[in-house]
Amino acid sequence: MYTAVIADDEVWIRKWLEQVLSNYDKEIRVAASLDDGLKVKEFLEKEEADILISDIRMPGMTGLELARWLREQGRTTKVMIISGYSDFEYAKEALHWNAVDYILKPIKRDEFTGALKKITELLGEEEKQRYARDHFKIVVERCYRDCLMFQEDSALQKLMETLERNGLGDSPYYVALLQKEGESYETVMDIFKKYHFPEQAVYLVSWNEASWYAFILEKGGAGTRAAAMHLANDWQEERMLFAMTGRYESPGDMWKAMDCLTEKLMEQAADRVKAETDGNNTVIGKNMEQLCGRIVFYLRSLDREKVRTEIKKFYAGFREGAVEAKYLYAYHLMLAGEMMKLVIADGGVPADRLITDGAQLSVMARGYFHVSSLEEKTISYAEKLLDFLEEKKRMEGSNVVDNVKEYMENNYEKELSLTYISEMFHINTSYFSKKFKEETGRNFIEYLTDIRLREAKRLLASTGLTIAQVGEHTGYREPKYFSRIFMKYTGMTPSSYREEKGINSNETKKNQVRNL
Repeated sequence: MYTAVIADDEVWIRKWLEQVLSNYDKEIRVAASLDDGLKVKEFLEKEEADILISDIRMPGMTGLELARWLREQGRTTKVMIISGYSDFEYAKEALHWNAVDYILKPIKRDEFTGALKKITELLGEEEKQRYARDHFKIVVERCYRDCLMFQEDSALQKLMETLERNGLGDSPYYVALLQKEGESYETVMDIFKKYHFPEQAVYLVSWNEASWYAFILEKGGAGTRAAAMHLANDWQEERMLFAMTGRYESPGDMWKAMDCLTEKLMEQAADRVKAETDGNNTVIGKNMEQLCGRIVFYLRSLDREKVRTEIKKFYAGFREGAVEAKYLYAYHLMLAGEMMKLVIADGGVPADRLITDGAQLSVMARGYFHVSSLEEKTISYAEKLLDFLEEKKRMEGSNVVDNVKEYMENNYEKELSLTYISEMFHINTSYFSKKFKEETGRNFIEYLTDIRLREAKRLLASTGLTIAQVGEHTGYREPKYFSRIFMKYTGMTPSSYREEKGINSNETKKNQVRNL
């Protein structure tokens, strides 16, 4: 249902317009019927309206002034001007301020309903476009979230394809990480709107209760970079963690952007430690640094008990008054930063989660009044770190990649995936994905596709199996999908490849008959 506001200083005209609108075949609700232009403005300042039907001459404010005000406010309300003046200059000005139509009095019903039809069609089209934009935004944010969560090339490829389909495939972009507790999607998006980011420029993904990743497309609107820098400066003044990358030309550089973001976050944390501990007692500062170093050493040594003991010593100084409470945030930030460094170079889902969890931990000192609560959070984070480091050590000490490669060579016809392999070999999916690419130079899907197509070529060149049978023997259940993949990687169809290798179609047909 659309909402309309009627503005005319003649009561009988207002009543007539209300009656016509109530009988119109589209559902239109009259939200207000007023005789004064200023009253209309006051109403529209508080309420949204889809349609404004206004006389030109009214007390307080004219219809043209209302149309101008709506345009200056960036409102999308559709305006229909009704006037007893046939002067072309009035009509020209009305159109200048985006009025949809200009109707002369006495009003003819057919002319009025025709203008109304034009307006409702425009509103309907805008609704469709808005739905398409909202749907696109949801899809991009889902793709971006998958990139962050899974760190797989397939997720990145899907993001790139989605942007490409909507003409944004070559859009430069920035990635930002914002740390602020207790915010909803709407309130974080409102922060970006406050700094004049276009709505279609910013895509948000919540990482945890205090962390938001922002994927900012430069092509989404002019001034994106300036707006981002303005936001970054203000957030730093609020002592909130905010890091933003430089300009990247292609979504294919996403992993580089994420590495850059992590480095910037660590630089910011280090700067804050230096600023907040400036002038502190040198001996106390050295002691805190040594305690921090011991915690990191025992984390590397995978000694859980000693890690817990040293963390308790670290916070004991604040509980017992040996270290002034005003330095709690700075030293806590230093410890969180040193702990995060243990995983920064690794990448993959667990590492990135630990980095963002560590970033969240680093700002907690401002929200916890009890040192014991902060201590518990730090120990909990250390436990997650130890789990990650133990898994890393287990992976590095085994020949799991070689075992998986052998399994793939012998089972390529099965529906293999990273998840399937991880469950079979009892390994962490994302860490294995990174390890696999390091050792083979290709990601899991590329390596599997290479094995399958190598075998498909052999079968096409040396047997009379049908195209569909070759696809099924090599793990492709759908013949069309098999042909598409084969074409993508070889530059020719399976049939063309077979003909090039000298296998004629008669042999294939005989094989088809034998299989009937």
